[in-house]
Amino acid sequence: MSKLIKWPLFILIGLLIIVGIKAPLLFRLPTLINTTRAKMFCSCYFVVGQTKKYCEKHVNKGYPMNPYKINENNKSVTFISLGSVTAFVTNERFGCQVKY
Repeated sequence: MSKLIKWPLFILIGLLIIVGIKAPLLFRLPTLINTTRAKMFCSCYFVVGQTKKYCEKHVNKGYPMNPYKINENNKSVTFISLGSVTAFVTNERFGCQVKY
């Protein structure tokens, strides 16, 4: 092979290896975002006592907002996307805990 073909081929193979290693992390990103949002929203709404609108604004960090459900009886918030993540109040002093 000539030198002109070898370098782009090595670069392409290197990029494929890097993307192959990082791809699983990209699939976990929505779950990570929802986990953080559920905990923050739960604390904002149930522990601090803010309104839904305020808490939505507080947890929205530039990513699209996924649908969520608030359960007033259990004092929990569930965010739904690829998988659902629920945060619930453990007690008023320590705030919310995430349940997968």
